[in-house]
Amino acid sequence: MPRFLEYTTKLHKMILELPQKSEHKVLLKTI
Repeated sequence: MPRFLEYTTKLHKMILELPQKSEHKVLLKTI
């Protein structure tokens, strides 16, 4: 589970760092 948490945290950071474009919304929908 720690690995899973680490992965989701990294993924979350990547999403936050993305500019707010249509790509951002698509990524949020896939999660």
